[in-house]
Amino acid sequence: GPCGGAITTLFALKALAKYDVLDKTEIYLLDIVPEVLDVTTAGDFNIPQEMIDEYGLHFAGRSGDQYKELMRSERVHAIIGDGERLPEEVKNMDIAIAGYVHHHMNLHARKKLAEQTEEAVRERGFVGVVDFYVASFQDYMGWYKPHFEKCETPPPVECPRVDGNRLASWYKNTGLSSVESLENSFVFYGIRE
Repeated sequence: GPCGGAITTLFALKALAKYDVLDKTEIYLLDIVPEVLDVTTAGDFNIPQEMIDEYGLHFAGRSGDQYKELMRSERVHAIIGDGERLPEEVKNMDIAIAGYVHHHMNLHARKKLAEQTEEAVRERGFVGVVDFYVASFQDYMGWYKPHFEKCETPPPVECPRVDGNRLASWYKNTGLSSVESLENSFVFYGIRE
């Protein structure tokens, strides 16, 4: 996505660049909202420069040229989908990251995404999940409306109260780290067995 999802993507790109494998990487971006894919592939998202500087997210630097060049390459594939049933081309992955997606889904869809994520990742592949939670539906709608007001097809409004521990329990085939809380967000990750 253009915000949390983009930040997640930038951290993944930073790690791949560190190990000098970025030029060998195929990237698949999946979102239900076409405008979100457009913003992400264009690099047209707003990430505070302080955050870019603090975490070394040079792909999103003041001009973001390196990121934009990568997103225009044939190695990046933008796919419209909901995550409940991943397309065939999103299989046998080395890394799968669900960045700020679960809060848009109902409980059934969250469970399906967890199952689909594990199915998409090959044995010994990396699975990572990060999302945020809010105290109430009203708080969520206060965030949601201005965040998606420019989208012709915004994502569905579901229950934003995501329980990281419950979500982690649905990853049956992945040896997960503990669920860590970070400022209204949680994160966990692991290696698929």
